Amino acid sequence: MLPDTLYFMSAESTLIFAGTLVVLTPFLGLPSEWYGYIFLVLGMLVTGIGIMLRTRRTVLSEHRSPVSEPEQSPEKEETSNIA
Repeated sequence: MLPDTLYFMSAESTLIFAGTLVVLTPFLGLPSEWYGYIFLVLGMLVTGIGIMLRTRRTVLSEHRSPVSEPEQSPEKEETSNIA
């Protein structure tokens, strides 16, 4: 069982964190062979989160009830006196 104090990051926060890791990875001083694997994993993470967010947005937009437009009142005809 997970402790009550354990919090999970939202998808948006995870995406920001992964982007930050992509920016900082070249400055970590790791062997150059590792960078290919690190960028592969981070790329898959960013792609997966992007797909998840797009799917979530599509599902939410389909479940929303259509907004009814307010009734239009008859427009008053304005007469102008052009002399």
